[in-house]
Amino acid sequence: MADAEQAAARFRLRPRRAWAVWAMLAFGGALCVLPFVYGVTGTPRLIDLVAGLGVIATASLYLGAPTWRSCVRIDQRGLALESPRGERFHLDWNEVTEVIADQDEQAAFVRGPSSARSFLVPSSAHPAPYRIERSAELYARIVAAVPEEKIRKSRSFQ
Repeated sequence: MADAEQAAARFRLRPRRAWAVWAMLAFGGALCVLPFVYGVTGTPRLIDLVAGLGVIATASLYLGAPTWRSCVRIDQRGLALESPRGERFHLDWNEVTEVIADQDEQAAFVRGPSSARSFLVPSSAHPAPYRIERSAELYARIVAAVPEEKIRKSRSFQ
């Protein structure tokens, strides 16, 4: 069983700056509460409530997005991006045309036969709108699985 776990692993996608979303939720809450604390009435209270509820709803929808329930699955055959609706794409190791690897940042761009089947393991130097849990482990597994001649070491993904 340990070999099966080692052979296949899942790495969840998470919001890059989740703290900012939580700050927006707090801001929305403050917009809803403060008119009552300071005795604001009438139209200004209504505007604050509607704005606060709008901010809370938007931030909640963002945190509940299907993207954050997606994961990268990596096994002996290749790499796959899975969403709650199923597999978005699968890339066999022999289909990888190039891996641009930044060893210092432990970030990689896995280039497939098309841009729709390419994937970025981001870092602070190579930003994306998401981060990946245990990204250093994912980076190490990708570099270990792809033949050395397909790996180009670079600090830039161009």
